Amino acid sequence: ANCAFCHRPGGVSQAGWDGRFDTAITNQSIVNAAAFNTLCITGARVIRSGSITQSVMRVRLNAMDNTAMPPLAKTLVDPTGVALLDSWIVSLTNAPNFSVGADAISAFLQVHGQQGMAYNLQGSTNLSSWSQLTTLFDSSLRRIPDTNFPARFFRLQLPP
Repeated sequence: ANCAFCHRPGGVSQAGWDGRFDTAITNQSIVNAAAFNTLCITGARVIRSGSITQSVMRVRLNAMDNTAMPPLAKTLVDPTGVALLDSWIVSLTNAPNFSVGADAISAFLQVHGQQGMAYNLQGSTNLSSWSQLTTLFDSSLRRIPDTNFPARFFRLQLPP
């Protein structure tokens, strides 16, 4: 299946990740990125580094019900493909996590990364044009200023 047919900027998918093969993994909003539909999985991400059970992409690839991906013409699960994805997910032990929250002051992003690592925080309103916001360090907090954008997306990248 070609996930990128739907999962791309301007694609028909509601999920906010980019499955094009020529997009760098750091720009795809897949690893440790919030999932549009968590399937009621606690701690779910599109791909949760190190956890196949909290990786929505893997759960949907391995499903044959109404949550299955791809959603059309799927008649069986490819166990070799699922095993390959599983081994990749388990290998992602250094990928940073970030959480979004709010308190009495404002909304915020909290980075949970490897000690001593720095990450570039970028923002977008359309998933195709990204702006550098700041550099975050392991376990740092970034306040999100109030904006009048209907939606705002964030991603973390390792600096070049």
